Amino acid sequence: MINLAKCMEEIVKVGIIDAIPAGCLISDIVTYVSLIVIVSVVLVRFFLAVLFGWVLSWRLGSFREESAEEIAQRKKDIERWSNENNHFHANGR
Repeated sequence: MINLAKCMEEIVKVGIIDAIPAGCLISDIVTYVSLIVIVSVVLVRFFLAVLFGWVLSWRLGSFREESAEEIAQRKKDIERWSNENNHFHANGR
């Protein structure tokens, strides 16, 4: 029975198409271009994050150390400024 099926297949068989249809080719091109774009965006974002973490972030987060006198003077200056801008004067006016 199997031999009969193979014989019938060879009788009916005309040929084999050995080319990729245009639609499949275009679909493959769009798929690969999309993959390349997505992977490149992810890699660029990753390397920019690494660059920021290693090179730039220490500049943004570094504050100079203040002494206790400087902190107290800054608090007094802020209090004086807020009192002047709120029209509150110590002399009772």
